[in-house]
Amino acid sequence: MSERESRRIAGAAPRVDGDARRAWIKVYEYQKARLERTYSDFEESGEDLHKFFFEFVYLHPDRRVRYEKRDMSFVRISRNWLFRKLTTRELHAYLEKTILLQHMTDAFDVRVARNLVAQGVPSGNEPVPDAAYRRAYLAETSRPERIAQIESVLKTFELCNRIVNELPLNLEQILRYTPKVFMRNTDLLDLCIQAYHTFTRHGARLNEYDAVLREREMDYIDSMFGKEDGA
Repeated sequence: MSERESRRIAGAAPRVDGDARRAWIKVYEYQKARLERTYSDFEESGEDLHKFFFEFVYLHPDRRVRYEKRDMSFVRISRNWLFRKLTTRELHAYLEKTILLQHMTDAFDVRVARNLVAQGVPSGNEPVPDAAYRRAYLAETSRPERIAQIESVLKTFELCNRIVNELPLNLEQILRYTPKVFMRNTDLLDLCIQAYHTFTRHGARLNEYDAVLREREMDYIDSMFGKEDGA
């Protein structure tokens, strides 16, 4: 990780311009297409999850900048001393995993993008060639890093699952008991509301989705790095 990246405020979007930014957009588009292929069998039943993920969570680089105040607010609230006094250590751990997930995803995507620039991948409208992406992916990420990223995805998913299926409060009650100071960022509030409604619609299948996510993402990691000995 570069010194500039390590100094970036948690939740802030990467500061990337020129060819690197154009390559970052290409990386995003490549990843989006890959995820859509991987989960194409959920295309109809999971249309709202698809919309939520790509419109609110894994954002196009242009939207990543647009929503960075929301994401920085999420970090500040998660680490606020009053919030931590009012909530549990278990919740703090979940939220730290969510913060880590965004940081890792940004770092991996930008590192791969810069590698593609170094490879001389064209900056036109054509998609990234599979071979070039694979070279960049293997050079800029590692199997342990990618597994850690997937574990953070699953922890974030688990948090949403538990809120929907275990918390004895509905959304109206949650918002009623939430201190108003934590609801000032309207984009963050909208994210929470959209997440609650989206995951509630799929509440009975969230354990199934969790298992599918783990299996398919581990398969993808194996396809890129090879299976570990004995696996």
